[in-house]
Amino acid sequence: MAMDNVKKVSHCINIASSRTFKRYEKERLLEEADSEHESAEGDEEEIDDDLDPFVRHFNYDLEENLLEAVSTLPKTVDKHQQHWPILGQFTVHIPKAKTKTLVSIPKVTIEEKRKFAKTGTVPQRITSVCFTQLHVKSQIQNNITKANFTNLHEIHTENMDPLTPLQKELFSIINNYQDLYYPERTLKNGEEIRFTYCLHSINHILKTRTKILHHNNKLLNKYEVPEEYRDQGLVRPKVIILVPFREAALRYVKLHMAFA
Repeated sequence: MAMDNVKKVSHCINIASSRTFKRYEKERLLEEADSEHESAEGDEEEIDDDLDPFVRHFNYDLEENLLEAVSTLPKTVDKHQQHWPILGQFTVHIPKAKTKTLVSIPKVTIEEKRKFAKTGTVPQRITSVCFTQLHVKSQIQNNITKANFTNLHEIHTENMDPLTPLQKELFSIINNYQDLYYPERTLKNGEEIRFTYCLHSINHILKTRTKILHHNNKLLNKYEVPEEYRDQGLVRPKVIILVPFREAALRYVKLHMAFA
C-alpha cells in the first residue's frame, strides 16, 4: 500500500512538472514574441528570400547523389582556377554528383515537397559593396563602417567602400556559405580577416534569431507544427569560433559588440 502511494505521488509530481514546464515554455515564447515582435515584423520577407545564401543553405536538402559525392573519399569535385587581385591564384572545388537523379522529387508530407539545393557555383568577386544586395541585416548596416574604421584608415583607401579590398574578396566567398581555407594571415592583415568573419557570424546569428522568432509565432498559434519549427534545442549558440588565446576571444567579443 505504501509503495502504491509513493507511485501515485511520483506520478502526480511528474504531471505537475510537465504542466509547469509547458506553462513556463509558453510564457517564455510569449515574452520573446512581445519583446521582439517589431523587429520580427520587419524581417518577415527575408525568411523565404531564395536569393539569400542563408535561406539556400538552410532550407534546401542535398540531392542523394550530391550527398554521396561530398560524403565519400576521394570526393568527386570540379576544380576551377581563379585569380583575384588580392587573393591571387586559388582553386575552387565544387562537389559534383556522378549521376543526375531522374526520379521525381520525394515528398516529406502529402502537401509539402522537398527542396533540393542547386549545384554549387564559383563565387563572384564583390567589386562594389551594397549590403542590402549582399543580404546583410539592416540592424548592423549603419555600424559596419564605424566598426571597420581602423582597417579602412590603415590602408588609406580613397573610395567610400565600407570594406577593404581583402575583406571584399574574403566576404565574397564566406557570405555565400562556402568553405574557405586561407593560410595567408599575417600581423598586418589579421584584423581585416577577423572583422570579415565576425561580420559574417553576427549576420548569421541575427538571421537565425529572426527565423526562431518567426517559428515561435507559429508555435504559439498552432498545436501541430512542422518539426523544423522546433529549432531551439537545449542551447542557444549558433556559431563557434576557435581562437588560441583568451585575448583573441576578448577581441572577438568587443568587435561583436561594435556592430550593435
